[in-house]
Amino acid sequence: MNDSKSAELIEKQILWLRRDISTTPMHLIKLVYIAHGWMLGLHDRSLTYEDVFAWQYGPVIPSTYHRYKEFKAGDIMIDLIDRTEDFKEEQSRLIQKVVDAYRGHSARLLSTITHEEGTPWDITRRKFGDGCIIPNTMIKEHYKKLARERPRKSRWREHSFSRKREERIREIGRRARFSDRPVGKRKSACTSSKNRKSSRKRLLRHARATWKRTKGSILEDRNWRTCRARNSNTQRHLFKISHHSCP
Repeated sequence: MNDSKSAELIEKQILWLRRDISTTPMHLIKLVYIAHGWMLGLHDRSLTYEDVFAWQYGPVIPSTYHRYKEFKAGDIMIDLIDRTEDFKEEQSRLIQKVVDAYRGHSARLLSTITHEEGTPWDITRRKFGDGCIIPNTMIKEHYKKLARERPRKSRWREHSFSRKREERIREIGRRARFSDRPVGKRKSACTSSKNRKSSRKRLLRHARATWKRTKGSILEDRNWRTCRARNSNTQRHLFKISHHSCP
Protein backbone atom coordinates (compact mmCIF):
# COMPACT_ATOMS: atom_id res chain seq x y z
CA MET A 1 0.00 0.00 0.00
CA ASN A 2 1.33 3.43 -1.00
CA ASP A 3 1.31 5.78 1.98
CA SER A 4 2.92 8.71 0.14
CA LYS A 5 1.28 12.08 0.67
CA SER A 6 0.70 15.11 -1.49
CA ALA A 7 3.31 17.85 -1.32
CA GLU A 8 0.59 20.27 -0.21
CA LEU A 9 -0.16 18.23 2.91
CA ILE A 10 3.54 18.06 3.81
CA GLU A 11 3.91 21.80 3.27
CA LYS A 12 1.02 22.59 5.60
CA GLN A 13 2.44 20.39 8.34
CA ILE A 14 5.89 22.00 8.02
CA LEU A 15 4.34 25.46 8.15
CA TRP A 16 2.40 24.45 11.26
CA LEU A 17 5.55 23.18 12.99
CA ARG A 18 7.41 26.39 12.02
CA ARG A 19 4.50 28.67 12.96
CA ASP A 20 6.60 30.58 15.49
CA ILE A 21 9.45 31.43 13.09
CA SER A 22 9.84 33.05 9.70
CA THR A 23 9.26 30.73 6.72
CA THR A 24 9.72 31.87 3.12
CA PRO A 25 8.82 29.91 -0.03
CA MET A 26 12.48 28.93 -0.41
CA HIS A 27 12.52 27.53 3.14
CA LEU A 28 9.45 25.47 2.35
CA ILE A 29 10.61 24.18 -1.05
CA LYS A 30 13.91 22.96 0.40
CA LEU A 31 12.42 21.47 3.59
CA VAL A 32 9.84 19.44 1.64
CA TYR A 33 12.62 18.04 -0.55
CA ILE A 34 14.92 17.31 2.41
CA ALA A 35 12.14 15.57 4.36
CA HIS A 36 11.34 13.48 1.27
CA GLY A 37 15.03 12.60 0.94
CA TRP A 38 15.44 11.52 4.56
CA MET A 39 12.26 9.42 4.32
CA LEU A 40 13.73 7.59 1.34
CA GLY A 41 17.14 7.24 2.95
CA LEU A 42 16.01 6.04 6.37
CA HIS A 43 12.80 4.15 5.63
CA ASP A 44 13.01 3.21 1.90
CA ARG A 45 9.68 4.90 1.26
CA SER A 46 8.66 8.13 -0.45
CA LEU A 47 7.17 10.86 1.66
CA THR A 48 5.43 12.36 -1.37
CA TYR A 49 4.27 10.79 -4.62
CA GLU A 50 5.06 13.98 -6.57
CA ASP A 51 8.22 14.17 -8.69
CA VAL A 52 11.20 16.34 -7.79
CA PHE A 53 12.67 18.31 -10.70
CA ALA A 54 16.23 19.59 -11.14
CA TRP A 55 15.53 23.24 -11.90
CA GLN A 56 18.28 25.76 -12.46
CA TYR A 57 18.19 27.01 -8.88
CA GLY A 58 17.77 23.71 -7.08
CA PRO A 59 15.56 20.65 -6.55
CA VAL A 60 11.90 21.67 -6.68
CA ILE A 61 8.48 20.08 -6.54
CA PRO A 62 6.70 22.36 -9.08
CA SER A 63 3.34 22.40 -7.29
CA THR A 64 5.03 23.71 -4.12
CA TYR A 65 6.72 26.51 -6.03
CA HIS A 66 3.55 27.62 -7.81
CA ARG A 67 1.43 27.54 -4.64
CA TYR A 68 3.66 30.00 -2.78
CA LYS A 69 5.45 32.01 -5.48
CA GLU A 70 3.20 35.02 -4.80
CA PHE A 71 5.02 35.54 -1.47
CA LYS A 72 8.38 35.87 -3.31
CA ALA A 73 11.11 36.34 -0.67
CA GLY A 74 8.67 37.26 2.10
CA ASP A 75 7.13 35.19 4.85
CA ILE A 76 4.31 32.83 3.95
CA MET A 77 1.13 34.17 5.55
CA ILE A 78 -1.72 31.65 5.45
CA ASP A 79 -4.09 30.02 7.93
CA LEU A 80 -2.36 27.09 9.63
CA ILE A 81 -3.80 23.81 10.89
CA ASP A 82 -2.11 20.86 12.59
CA ARG A 83 -2.28 17.96 10.10
CA THR A 84 -0.52 15.34 12.25
CA GLU A 85 -3.51 12.99 12.08
CA ASP A 86 -3.16 12.79 8.29
CA PHE A 87 0.27 11.16 8.59
CA LYS A 88 1.44 7.83 9.90
CA GLU A 89 3.47 8.03 13.09
CA GLU A 90 6.72 7.30 11.22
CA GLN A 91 6.08 10.10 8.74
CA SER A 92 4.99 12.60 11.37
CA ARG A 93 8.04 11.86 13.53
CA LEU A 94 10.43 12.30 10.59
CA ILE A 95 8.90 15.63 9.54
CA GLN A 96 9.22 16.86 13.14
CA LYS A 97 12.89 15.82 13.24
CA VAL A 98 13.66 17.58 9.97
CA VAL A 99 11.93 20.78 11.08
CA ASP A 100 13.81 20.74 14.41
CA ALA A 101 17.19 19.96 12.82
CA TYR A 102 16.95 22.72 10.22
CA ARG A 103 15.15 25.29 12.37
CA GLY A 104 18.11 27.68 12.55
CA HIS A 105 19.08 27.39 8.88
CA SER A 106 18.54 30.34 6.59
CA ALA A 107 16.83 29.80 3.23
CA ARG A 108 20.12 30.46 1.49
CA LEU A 109 21.90 27.83 3.54
CA LEU A 110 19.21 25.23 2.79
CA SER A 111 19.69 26.06 -0.87
CA THR A 112 23.47 25.65 -0.54
CA ILE A 113 23.06 22.24 1.11
CA THR A 114 20.94 20.92 -1.76
CA HIS A 115 23.24 22.44 -4.41
CA GLU A 116 26.49 20.85 -3.27
CA GLU A 117 28.63 18.91 -5.70
CA GLY A 118 27.61 15.25 -5.81
CA THR A 119 24.02 15.84 -4.67
CA PRO A 120 21.17 14.34 -6.74
CA TRP A 121 20.39 17.80 -8.14
CA ASP A 122 23.99 18.33 -9.24
CA ILE A 123 24.31 14.89 -10.85
CA THR A 124 20.97 15.14 -12.66
CA ARG A 125 21.76 18.59 -14.09
CA ARG A 126 25.20 17.54 -15.29
CA LYS A 127 23.92 14.36 -16.92
CA PHE A 128 20.55 15.43 -18.31
CA GLY A 129 20.31 19.22 -18.03
CA ASP A 130 17.84 21.56 -16.35
CA GLY A 131 14.21 20.63 -15.88
CA CYS A 132 14.62 16.84 -15.64
CA ILE A 133 13.09 14.63 -12.95
CA ILE A 134 15.49 13.60 -10.19
CA PRO A 135 14.99 9.83 -9.75
CA ASN A 136 13.91 8.72 -6.28
CA THR A 137 16.56 5.99 -6.44
CA MET A 138 19.26 8.66 -6.71
CA ILE A 139 17.79 10.67 -3.82
CA LYS A 140 17.54 7.50 -1.73
CA GLU A 141 21.19 6.55 -2.31
CA HIS A 142 22.36 10.05 -1.43
CA TYR A 143 20.53 10.12 1.91
CA LYS A 144 21.45 6.54 2.71
CA LYS A 145 25.07 7.54 2.26
CA LEU A 146 24.61 10.51 4.61
CA ALA A 147 22.98 8.21 7.19
CA ARG A 148 25.84 5.67 6.98
CA GLU A 149 28.52 8.33 7.34
CA ARG A 150 27.16 9.76 10.59
CA PRO A 151 26.54 8.45 14.07
CA ARG A 152 22.86 8.20 14.92
CA LYS A 153 22.92 11.03 17.45
CA SER A 154 24.56 13.51 15.07
CA ARG A 155 22.86 12.34 11.90
CA TRP A 156 20.94 15.56 11.39
CA ARG A 157 23.94 17.89 11.69
CA GLU A 158 27.42 17.52 10.25
CA HIS A 159 29.20 19.89 12.64
CA SER A 160 28.47 20.01 16.31
CA PHE A 161 29.53 22.85 18.61
CA SER A 162 29.34 23.10 22.35
CA ARG A 163 26.59 25.32 23.74
CA LYS A 164 29.19 27.59 25.32
CA ARG A 165 30.95 28.09 21.99
CA GLU A 166 27.67 28.78 20.17
CA GLU A 167 26.73 31.43 22.73
CA ARG A 168 30.16 33.03 22.44
CA ILE A 169 29.87 33.29 18.65
CA ARG A 170 26.38 34.77 18.91
CA GLU A 171 27.54 37.32 21.45
CA ILE A 172 30.36 38.43 19.13
CA GLY A 173 27.86 38.98 16.31
CA ARG A 174 25.52 41.00 18.55
CA ARG A 175 28.26 43.17 20.00
CA ALA A 176 29.85 43.79 16.62
CA ARG A 177 26.53 45.00 15.30
CA PHE A 178 25.26 47.12 18.16
CA SER A 179 28.21 48.18 20.31
CA ASP A 180 29.92 51.55 19.96
CA ARG A 181 31.71 51.15 23.29
CA PRO A 182 35.07 49.58 24.05
CA VAL A 183 35.17 46.01 25.28
CA GLY A 184 36.07 45.46 28.93
CA LYS A 185 36.10 47.86 31.86
CA ARG A 186 35.86 51.57 31.24
CA LYS A 187 38.38 53.62 33.14
CA SER A 188 36.27 56.74 32.99
CA ALA A 189 32.70 57.79 32.42
CA CYS A 190 33.71 59.52 29.18
CA THR A 191 35.50 57.75 26.35
CA SER A 192 36.99 59.60 23.44
CA SER A 193 35.81 59.09 19.88
CA LYS A 194 39.29 57.84 18.97
CA ASN A 195 39.16 55.12 21.64
CA ARG A 196 35.68 54.07 20.58
CA LYS A 197 36.77 53.68 16.97
CA SER A 198 39.88 51.74 17.98
CA SER A 199 37.85 49.43 20.20
CA ARG A 200 35.30 48.84 17.44
CA LYS A 201 38.06 47.90 15.01
CA ARG A 202 39.50 45.39 17.50
CA LEU A 203 36.04 43.89 17.99
CA LEU A 204 35.47 43.54 14.25
CA ARG A 205 38.88 41.91 13.79
CA HIS A 206 38.08 39.44 16.54
CA ALA A 207 34.68 38.65 15.00
CA ARG A 208 36.23 38.03 11.57
CA ALA A 209 38.93 35.80 13.07
CA THR A 210 36.31 33.78 14.94
CA TRP A 211 34.30 33.39 11.76
CA LYS A 212 37.38 32.08 9.90
CA ARG A 213 38.29 29.64 12.67
CA THR A 214 34.83 28.13 12.65
CA LYS A 215 34.63 28.12 8.83
CA GLY A 216 31.62 30.37 8.81
CA SER A 217 29.49 28.31 11.17
CA ILE A 218 28.06 31.26 13.05
CA LEU A 219 24.64 30.34 14.28
CA GLU A 220 22.45 33.25 13.21
CA ASP A 221 19.32 33.26 11.06
CA ARG A 222 20.22 36.13 8.75
CA ASN A 223 22.72 35.92 5.89
CA TRP A 224 24.23 39.36 6.49
CA ARG A 225 24.96 41.38 9.59
CA THR A 226 26.01 44.99 9.33
CA CYS A 227 27.83 47.43 11.54
CA ARG A 228 26.78 51.08 11.60
CA ALA A 229 29.28 53.64 12.90
CA ARG A 230 27.61 56.27 15.10
CA ASN A 231 29.49 59.16 13.44
CA SER A 232 29.10 57.91 9.89
CA ASN A 233 26.21 57.94 7.46
CA THR A 234 27.44 54.86 5.60
CA GLN A 235 26.47 51.30 6.48
CA ARG A 236 29.39 48.91 6.36
CA HIS A 237 29.10 45.23 5.68
CA LEU A 238 30.74 43.41 8.55
CA PHE A 239 31.05 39.90 7.20
CA LYS A 240 28.87 37.26 5.66
CA ILE A 241 27.43 34.92 8.22
CA SER A 242 26.34 31.54 6.99
CA HIS A 243 25.91 28.04 8.31
CA HIS A 244 28.16 25.42 6.83
CA SER A 245 26.57 22.56 8.67
CA CYS A 246 24.76 19.94 6.64
CA PRO A 247 21.58 18.00 7.42
